[in-house]
Amino acid sequence: MQNASSQSVQRIVFPTDDVDAVSQLYLESGGTPQGRTECLIPAGTTLRLGTYFNAFPAAYWRRWTASPAVLLSVDLTAEARCVVWRSDATGAAHAVAEVSGTHCEIELALDESFDRGGYYWLEVTATEPTTLREGVWSVVAATTTATTSIGITTFNRPTYCLEQLRRISNESALLSVVDHIYVVDQGNDLVSDQPGFAEVAQVLADRLVMIRQANLGGSGGFSRAMLETVDAGKSQYVLLLDDDAISEPEAIVRAVKFAEVAAARQPVLVGGGMLRLDRREVLFVQGEMINLAQGRPSVLPGLNYNHDFTTDPLPGSPALHPRHDAGYNAWWMCLIPVTALAEIGLGLPYFIKWDDMEFGLRAARAGYPTVSLPGVAVWHQAWDDKFSWRSWEEYFAERNMWLSMLAHQESPRSVPLRAFLVDVGMILSLQYSSAALRVKARSDVQDGLVDLHDCLATRLSEVRAFRAPYPDADKRPSADDFPAVQNLPLPSGASQELEIRTTSDVLTAAKVGLKHLFVPVPKKALAAPQVELGGRQAIWRQFATIDSALVRYPDGYVWLRRDQRLTWRLLWQSATSVVRLALGWRRRHRRLRDELPLAVAPQQWRQTFSA
Repeated sequence: MQNASSQSVQRIVFPTDDVDAVSQLYLESGGTPQGRTECLIPAGTTLRLGTYFNAFPAAYWRRWTASPAVLLSVDLTAEARCVVWRSDATGAAHAVAEVSGTHCEIELALDESFDRGGYYWLEVTATEPTTLREGVWSVVAATTTATTSIGITTFNRPTYCLEQLRRISNESALLSVVDHIYVVDQGNDLVSDQPGFAEVAQVLADRLVMIRQANLGGSGGFSRAMLETVDAGKSQYVLLLDDDAISEPEAIVRAVKFAEVAAARQPVLVGGGMLRLDRREVLFVQGEMINLAQGRPSVLPGLNYNHDFTTDPLPGSPALHPRHDAGYNAWWMCLIPVTALAEIGLGLPYFIKWDDMEFGLRAARAGYPTVSLPGVAVWHQAWDDKFSWRSWEEYFAERNMWLSMLAHQESPRSVPLRAFLVDVGMILSLQYSSAALRVKARSDVQDGLVDLHDCLATRLSEVRAFRAPYPDADKRPSADDFPAVQNLPLPSGASQELEIRTTSDVLTAAKVGLKHLFVPVPKKALAAPQVELGGRQAIWRQFATIDSALVRYPDGYVWLRRDQRLTWRLLWQSATSVVRLALGWRRRHRRLRDELPLAVAPQQWRQTFSA
């Protein structure tokens, strides 16, 4: 830290590729991007920048930093009128400042009127053809030299990872705050073997550190990047970034700047939102919270998943204007202070699932809250496209949820009940392997946290072998690989909600369950699929009238068949497993609470990596 001065914390930026697919995230209307920071404004038009990437999230700067004001500086090639708008927590907006010229500077207060929410944004009206050359939001803060290292974990996604590196290498503003980029390659189709890698590596030079290790999952890869950052002793932060995400490099710079200014008051984790890869102008989620009563993540109160900026721009979206305080941020993009790693340790050896959520809980309780900052995001495949609950991943999701809840809360609350109801939904959806994996996961919870290091490299193969005999694990590339579908009629209008939540759901599930338990399966249903369903349709609500279905997924087909005996067995195993954990909750809580510091200790991870 040095003397206080004006520090750039957010540039006005524009897309340089995929412009048509993402333009509404950068400008509402009135201009044509000419480069990273430049935009042509035709005569008689107004460039409107009340957008996700170019509005200034004033409420977040008010809450988490000590900055009393923000300075907007705008450079233009011809005289134009610059107007700054502001919104409040309700989304109501009005103009607050107006300046004309070729270089405009406007100081704007970050006062108590932003306590609950609100943004600033710029509009430029040109009377003659004008180019916005540069726009910068700055705050008065201690001069900083804060830098970050970036940790990317990859497993056989070399082209995606290389593209991520290429985007980083092309952004000089980003490289100025990056010390190292640790690519933890855990696959056998290596990033370093891809065409074009040498050119990217040449640009990144000593910043790029390629690390090969066994497949230890996302938790093993990200914890390795954390450990390398700590041991290097150079960076103040580590940024965890998914290999298959498309980053907005400016967002990484913003995260570092925000964290460092906030650190003068309180150190924070800075998270990024997820924009959808399949619909680039849709914000899937901006931060989440953990429902500790039920053991599941959920969207922040007042927000919904999948906000579409093409139909609902930021100025016309009241729900986005209040400040929303996240409980954690997923590790598709999350900036973590190195001081937090030194104090609370690295990630848990979970392989995948819940490592980011558990870390967020642990960090918050140690005084490191998470700020999911608007204008900071990556593009990533949304979870609703992955059907991970119908794969081997369900084992890790269930095991790690229970371990996290047991470690962090003294009583079970509604966790066992929800776990049992999810099992029932899986069983009645003929997803027998998923239900069986969940039961196995709860059995393995008794092994505790420290033992997770011992099985980190082997548990995936064990889980896959355990799942393989179940019919819903037999996925094939073509529908022709199965008997022809009988095409029985289906009831129309059935809900696609998987979980059993309401009283009505319970009654409906009971009706379906009685059929599955006591009505023999017709031979015709076992000879050929009765219907073909999309993945989202293939849930228990449909299986009140049918007994087998060919299910279509993005990567293949599965033939589901009702099994009366298996239904009885899995329901019994599910009930007994959740009751057993619920009754022993307090004893296990004390054990896991004591094991947690050892399981996340850097020295324990060093032993795992060396093994």
